[in-house]
Amino acid sequence: KVGEEVELVLTGEHSRIRGLQTHKSGVDRILPGNRVAVNLSGVAHSKISRGEVLTTRGGLRHTNSFDAYMKVLSDIPRELRHNMYVTVHSGSDEVVGRLRLLDRDRAGAGDSVWAQLKLVRPMVVVKGDRFIIRSNQTTLGGGTIVEPHAERHRRKDAQLIERLEVMAGGSGQEMLAEAVHRLGPINIRSLADRVDMPLAQAETNLQDMEIKGDVVAAGEGDD
Repeated sequence: KVGEEVELVLTGEHSRIRGLQTHKSGVDRILPGNRVAVNLSGVAHSKISRGEVLTTRGGLRHTNSFDAYMKVLSDIPRELRHNMYVTVHSGSDEVVGRLRLLDRDRAGAGDSVWAQLKLVRPMVVVKGDRFIIRSNQTTLGGGTIVEPHAERHRRKDAQLIERLEVMAGGSGQEMLAEAVHRLGPINIRSLADRVDMPLAQAETNLQDMEIKGDVVAAGEGDD
């Protein structure tokens, strides 16, 4: 809405919305699903590049690595190899990255694989976003982002694949339980961020889980 404080995630620039237009008509606020032109206060257009994401302040953070479930196309010219370089396309962004196959060394035509994309520069993605990978102008496959802020993993680890499957298709409480088990004591805001869940939804789930004895509240306050 007009007057709202916003952030360009990749550059970290903070601004305020001076004006909004949709289909050449000025509006005071815009709802999801609409095309919009945004007049930003104090940010030169030369600082904004393709792939940049505008959000409320602190609403998103960029990543250099994400985990994903990916399908290889049936007509690729050759097998995909662990650690090969590809071009990653998501949203309007295009970034070179290294393909780390987590459950095998090679992936053939039509295979479904768990993979990590290690990017050469930051990209802004969230859980559930779609992406494709290309090489030499050829589309190789694509998939769904499961863990937007991934750590480096030990490959061919059955527990890792099980965890990713929970993150991909589990309930909110299953995702939170898995994360608490893996991370240990952690504050709610950090936990919600790690599983890419809105804070209010995480709090509601955790209250129910505490009643059932699935988690323990170790303390209150900022720590």
